[in-house]
Amino acid sequence: MFLKPLFAWLQVLLLLANPATGAIQAVFAHYLVGTITSDHASQDIRDGKAAGFDAFALDLLSSDPNGYAAPALVDLFQAADDQGFNLFFSLDLGSLSDPSQFMPIVQNYSTRNSYYKVGGRPFLSTFSGGTQSFGSSSVNDFWTSAFQQYNLDPYFVPNFDNAPNYPSNFFTTFPIADGAFSWETAWPAPGSPAGTNVSSAVDDQVIQEAHAASKVYMMLSLSHILSPPLFPILPMPLHRPLTPAQKPAWSSLQYKNLPNNFYYRIGESVFAQRISQLLSSQPDYVELITWNDSGESHYVGDYWPEAITGTNIPNYAVYDHTGWQKVITPVIAALKAGVAETGMIDGGSSVTGAVWYHPILTSNPCSNGKPSGIEGAEDAVNFAVLMPLGTEGGTVNVYSNGAQIGSVAAGAGLNMGKVLGLGVGGVDVDVLDGGGNVLVSVNGTVPVSGEDDPQCNFNFVVQGF
Repeated sequence: MFLKPLFAWLQVLLLLANPATGAIQAVFAHYLVGTITSDHASQDIRDGKAAGFDAFALDLLSSDPNGYAAPALVDLFQAADDQGFNLFFSLDLGSLSDPSQFMPIVQNYSTRNSYYKVGGRPFLSTFSGGTQSFGSSSVNDFWTSAFQQYNLDPYFVPNFDNAPNYPSNFFTTFPIADGAFSWETAWPAPGSPAGTNVSSAVDDQVIQEAHAASKVYMMLSLSHILSPPLFPILPMPLHRPLTPAQKPAWSSLQYKNLPNNFYYRIGESVFAQRISQLLSSQPDYVELITWNDSGESHYVGDYWPEAITGTNIPNYAVYDHTGWQKVITPVIAALKAGVAETGMIDGGSSVTGAVWYHPILTSNPCSNGKPSGIEGAEDAVNFAVLMPLGTEGGTVNVYSNGAQIGSVAAGAGLNMGKVLGLGVGGVDVDVLDGGGNVLVSVNGTVPVSGEDDPQCNFNFVVQGF
């Protein structure tokens, strides 16, 4: 069983290498290591592979041989070996306090056939660690000596964004690193109002430094904000690639409701922005965040009861998010094929996609209190619809409690949007062809409640189709 500390995990990250080389080489999903049965480990590996991912980035918080991590790793790596999948470690240095907790594990598993490698070198990342020297004269000296001591030559892309003066002079401060990874740039600052854009200023600076040093940059990707226009309907300009300088995130929200850890960070629509960004910039690697972090609500796969028993996570992680995979899988295929525009993403011969929204309104009394940052949430219906290639003149109509609140034009490939005006009652979305014929009707599985919600659950209801 595990409990994630604040910000000790994640959402979708982007690895940008020297010049863009065309198609994406691999797509990862961040994965929290927790108590798990062997059957569930096999199911996760099977589902991750089927969704199109090349590897799970294993967020390792503990190495207690008498705890959950050791048997979980045995089962996960065995399943990966058996099913032809890959795994690598993302060391959670916000939780691990001594090298003996993680270096022997990296050494042990990095030789497995299923451990993800770049040019024969085992890929290794971290969460945090920019100030942790573990008794050495510097952070860089620690990792240099640790890799020598354990006879490792990893492809090292750490998240050291808590280092002093970050991101300035990152690669002169940490020459041991093969690349850099920023965590906190995936969100606007806590407490930002609804519609705040994610700033890419830090990302852009590190990317410039990385390319100048022939290194790589890995950027946390989360689906968050889009600045609101004057109208409540927010279709995304997906048929026009974004410029490489714009680097928002890809995933969903970040909502946590644990004792002394109750917050919301904006998560509505950057999902759409980031997909256009990835197609336009053509990075080497992409990592989705996350596969199974139910504690922070941005899971896209299953999460298992044995991992969260004894916590209050089951009180708010009550909605299935696997519907997002209806969008993620064709996007992964497009990235790997070098597709440059969303209008060319091939979702197949039928209409598919996902709809997501909050089950309560921002005006809900939430009698037991509201999370910090809730001012960033919006009463909106978000959608991602894949139309068959060659489609013209389509429409996405959005309804709240039976009343139409928006109508958005749709064409071939991937169409995404956000429609404001969500109210109490059912949520419905119709996708029409150019002749006005309904191709798909999506009925939200959970009506928006007007009753007081003491839990104040701002997780997303996700409906795939």
